[in-house]
Amino acid sequence: MRQKNIDLLLIMAAVIANILWAVFPSLPHFIGIIIALPIVLFIPGYLLCEVMFQQRMPGVYHRLAFSLALSLAIVILSGFALNVLSTGLNLVTWTLLLDVFNTVFCLGSFLLRGKAQIKNSGARRIHFAVHDYIFLVLAIIVVAVSFQYSTNSILHQSGAGYTQLWMLPSQVDRNNWTINLGMQSEETTVKQYKLLVMVNGKPFKTWSSVSLAPKSIWKQQVSLTPDKTGKVDASARLYLVDAPQAIYREVHVTLQRK
Repeated sequence: MRQKNIDLLLIMAAVIANILWAVFPSLPHFIGIIIALPIVLFIPGYLLCEVMFQQRMPGVYHRLAFSLALSLAIVILSGFALNVLSTGLNLVTWTLLLDVFNTVFCLGSFLLRGKAQIKNSGARRIHFAVHDYIFLVLAIIVVAVSFQYSTNSILHQSGAGYTQLWMLPSQVDRNNWTINLGMQSEETTVKQYKLLVMVNGKPFKTWSSVSLAPKSIWKQQVSLTPDKTGKVDASARLYLVDAPQAIYREVHVTLQRK
């Protein structure tokens, strides 16, 4: 293999390493970030430049800028595409799409190099001094550590918890409705709640003590019958037992008989 194809061999090695990391997620997260960074931020644009500008390769700095910009555009567009497809956007599908793209364009670049001579061969060679390599390695380490720190900060953030409250109606028949009540706790500790259902401004049903642990869900159903006007205004008010005077969450629904 000629020396001018070493970059393509390194790219294929990175693609294979990225696939292995996706298949074996138990590997250290720090290593996965280092492998994924060039796959996401540089390689797709680099290969696209290789195919697009095969006859007239731009200078080093222009090619670097093109590679970064095109890589970001490819990653964003691939995310939109996966989100539309039934497979969805997740680690496996995104890894597969990017690795397939990189593999196809890597093979295309290899074939094009074999058929044509690059006129501006000097623009293809990047010469770095020793201290340049040191700064490059340090920059990669700083970026990887920053990603790791950001990920850990999001997963272990110490923000205040909250509780979700919902009230979803479904019509059983012309004169009867069923209200599906629900709560989900995203609090940091076990909480005690009081839930009051109001119908047309009057108390209808009360749960005086509902205990929910973090990540727990509570559900109930309430049957309602419209009055003579065929209209029902229902609301649910959630209180914390240790703060009974303050409404913690509140939802409203208006039902109209057809």
